[in-house]
Amino acid sequence: MTTNFHLSRLRYTVVIALATCGLIATFLSVVPEEYVHRELLSSGRPALGLSVTNIATRDHGLRHGVRVVEVVKIGPAYTSGVRPSDVLLELDGTPISNIETLYSKLDSFRVGQNAVVTFVHNNRRIHTTMRALNALSLDSRACKKKDEYACSLLATLYSAGVDVEQNIALAKRLSTDACELGEQLGCVVVGERLLNERSYSEAFARLTEACARGMSIACAESGSLLFSGTGMAVDKAEAKHYVALGCEGGDAGACVSLAQIAHSATPVEDTSSIDSLEQACAWGYWNSCSLLHSNFEKAPNVSGFEEGLSRELDQSCKLADSYSCSLLGNFYEVGIGVALDLQQAVTHYRKSCDGKSLVGCDNLAMAYALGKGNLKKDEGAAMQLLDEGCAGGYCGSCYNLGDLSQNGTTKDYPKAVGAYFRACKAGNGFACANLGSLYFGGQGVVLDPSIGFSFEEQACALGAPSGCSRLGLALLAAQGHSPDSARGVQMLQKGCEEGDSWGCINLGLSYRDGQSVAKDISRAVELFKRACAFGSERGCALKELWTDSAN
Repeated sequence: MTTNFHLSRLRYTVVIALATCGLIATFLSVVPEEYVHRELLSSGRPALGLSVTNIATRDHGLRHGVRVVEVVKIGPAYTSGVRPSDVLLELDGTPISNIETLYSKLDSFRVGQNAVVTFVHNNRRIHTTMRALNALSLDSRACKKKDEYACSLLATLYSAGVDVEQNIALAKRLSTDACELGEQLGCVVVGERLLNERSYSEAFARLTEACARGMSIACAESGSLLFSGTGMAVDKAEAKHYVALGCEGGDAGACVSLAQIAHSATPVEDTSSIDSLEQACAWGYWNSCSLLHSNFEKAPNVSGFEEGLSRELDQSCKLADSYSCSLLGNFYEVGIGVALDLQQAVTHYRKSCDGKSLVGCDNLAMAYALGKGNLKKDEGAAMQLLDEGCAGGYCGSCYNLGDLSQNGTTKDYPKAVGAYFRACKAGNGFACANLGSLYFGGQGVVLDPSIGFSFEEQACALGAPSGCSRLGLALLAAQGHSPDSARGVQMLQKGCEEGDSWGCINLGLSYRDGQSVAKDISRAVELFKRACAFGSERGCALKELWTDSAN
C-alpha cells in the first residue's frame, strides 16, 4: 500500500474565505479555510459577518452544526446576538452539517435578502432573521470602526488584489496592527507575508502565536514548517503535535496531513490515520474520503463508516443541501459507501447544480467534459458551466476553465491565461503553476521567463508541488532567475516530497548524472521508484533501466 505523503491541502473546493478556490488549500493559503468568508472574493457576495469552523466529531456520522469563531461587530450576525463559540444549526431550514453546507446554501442568497438562521447561544436554541449584506462594504465599514478581525480580512484582499487594487503596504499595515492587538487571523496573514519574504523564524513565531490563541490553520502551518525543515531543523514529533492541534481545532486539511504523517512513519494501517481521515471526510473534505477509500479500503470499520456517511449525505441531499448532493455524487463516481454508478453521480451533480451549488455545477461541467455516465462528451456545455462558475466566484471552476481551454479539443490559450490568473489571485497554487508554464512557453502571452518564475514561486508557496518542481528546474537552468543550484535542488526535493512525480524524476536525473549534486545512482533509483509509485510511467521506466546499475 502506497501513501503519497504531502502537506499540501488538496481539496476540490476552495480555500479563502471559502471564496471558492479548489485544490487550494494549502498550508500556505492566503486565507485559512476554517475562517470562511467566501463572500469576500466578490463584492456582490452576501455576508452575514461571521466565520466558522467544523465541530470535531467522535462518532461516524455528520455532527449537526458549525462553531462560530469570529463575528464582525457591526454585521448581521452580531446584531442578531451571535457570538464566538455559538453553534449555527440551520440556514433557511437547511441543516448545517459542515462548513461546505453553510456556504453552499449561502451561495444561493442575494445581497439584501433575508435569511432565517437557527443557532445555539448559552445552551439556548434561537431562531432569528438576518439580512445578508455586501461583504466588502461590511468589512470596510467595520475596519474603519476599529474591528481588528474585519481589518485582517481586508488585509487579505489588499494583499492578493481581490476586488480591490492590490496594495501590499496597506495589507501589511492592517495585518500587523491587528496582530499586535491580539487578532489571530492578522497574525496568520503576517506569518504568510513573512514566509513569502523567507523570514522563516519570524513567520514561525507569528504562526505559533496564533496557534496558541486557538487558530487551527496556524497550528497546521507551524507543523508544516517543522516537518519540512523550512528555515529550521526538522522536528517530526513536534510537527505532528502542531498538526494534531490543527485537526482537533476543526481544520480538515490538518486531519488529512496528520493521517499522512502517521502513515508515512508506519507501513501498516494504523487507527490514528483512519480516525483522522474519517474526521476530515465527515466534514466534507473530499480528498480525505478518497484517501481513506483507496488506502484503507480493507481496514476494519472503514466500509461501515463509508456506508453510514453515504446515508447521511443522502438524507442531507433530500433536505435540499446542495453540497451534500455534490459530495454524494463524488461517492457514486468512485464507489465510496455505495456501488459505483456514474449515472447516479451525474444525477446528483445536476441536482446540486440546480440547487445553486457552484461545486455541484463544477462537477457537472467536468462530467460533460469527459462524457461521464449517461452524458455525451460536450466541451461546449462544460465551458459554459465553468464560465458561469468562474464568473460567480468559484475559482475551482476558474482553474478547470483554464485547464480545458489549455488542453481541450479547441485550445484557447488567452482564455486559459485569464482563467488561471483569476484562480491564482484567489489562492489556487495549481493555477499559478500552470500560468507560470504558459509564460515560460509563450503560450497565450508574450514569452517572459521572469514572470513565469514569479508565478512558479507563488505556486510553490501556495502548496502546489508542481510549482516547486518547476521552480527548481528554473533555478538550475537559470530561466527567469540567476542560477542557484543549492536552492534548485531544494525545490526539486520539496516538489518530490509533496507528491510531484516530475520533481522526483528531475532530481533523480541530477543524481544520476552528477549535476548540481554528487553522483549517486542508488539515490537516483530511489527517486525514480518514488515517481513510479506516484503513477509516472516515465519514473517506472527509469527505475527499471537503472536498478541493475545501482546494484
